[in-house]
Amino acid sequence: MVDINFKALFPTPFGFVNFGEDARELNQMLVKNIDEEMTRYQPETEERTFTKNEFGWQSKLGLENHYSSFEKLAGAISSCIAPIVAESGYGVEYSQKLKASGFWANVIFGRGGFSDPHVHGSGNGLWSGVYYPKSDHSDLDDFNADDFMVGGDYAGNGYLVLRDPATVTKKLIRTGNLKHDKYYGGAISVIPRESLLLLFPVWLEHFVLPVTDDKKRYSISFAIAKPKEEGE
Repeated sequence: MVDINFKALFPTPFGFVNFGEDARELNQMLVKNIDEEMTRYQPETEERTFTKNEFGWQSKLGLENHYSSFEKLAGAISSCIAPIVAESGYGVEYSQKLKASGFWANVIFGRGGFSDPHVHGSGNGLWSGVYYPKSDHSDLDDFNADDFMVGGDYAGNGYLVLRDPATVTKKLIRTGNLKHDKYYGGAISVIPRESLLLLFPVWLEHFVLPVTDDKKRYSISFAIAKPKEEGE
């Protein structure tokens, strides 16, 4: 009898957390502080990925050192890191040393705003992440991942797209007969949702699809760096 097997090789690690209604008050303060930073302290945007068009703004790094809301967010995120990073292969003791830092804010404030494809793979970074402090969803505890993380880089209002690192090579053998493309250069689109935290390795390419309305789209990014003794 022939033994036929299938196994998916080279998976991409990814983690997510829903902070739900418990974070609603914090989210409101984060948005308030971002607006304050954008209007009072940094009216000129930093020249990074959200600034390749006239409808995007990015702050400087290190907002957790200037606002108690960002400091509180940093603590909440840091408490979630170890289980996810350890699941990707790092030891538990090592993973428990990792903290979120270097926070910055991203705002798209006009129709057509977007972010170019990019990675965060530089310096001592291991993982990076995104947190959404605002959306139109009424019940933040009502969360089904399949409703907010959909296959493919579909057109969507400010969706975050996470792209397979080997997508260009894999697409060379794609045909119209595929029922799904998760092994052939696929992508995952994430619908921004208040209280949603995403964690992924620094080498994972991502971008934001153009916004199709004039509502402000807020997101917060950060780094998860190697422990100081290793990064020195």
